[in-house]
Amino acid sequence: LTLLQNCLNECFMSTTPNPEELNSVGADLARLRLNAGLKQSKVADLVGVDTSRISRIETGEATPELGEVLKIAQAIGTPESLAYARYLQEEWKELPKPPFWHPARADLLSAEEHL
Repeated sequence: LTLLQNCLNECFMSTTPNPEELNSVGADLARLRLNAGLKQSKVADLVGVDTSRISRIETGEATPELGEVLKIAQAIGTPESLAYARYLQEEWKELPKPPFWHPARADLLSAEEHL
């Protein structure tokens, strides 16, 4: 078990994240929204907040509670944003939790679940 953990940690650590993977939750939400082709005003309407709130979250000027982030991800409504909402709720105990955009995230999650 320890050998497997060390191998997975080494694999995880040896992957150099690109700058986008190091972004905050706000930047992740902005990326998800843009990937969905939605304007901030549309997401704000769906969530029931002012457009400026979405803007402040995306730029990092405001730190949302988890529930608000989940609402925004659900409002975006793409498979990718719904996967992001699930990702935020995952608990990692054995391996360091990789960024959502990590190319091997699904494989690492599978390994985490089997440790």
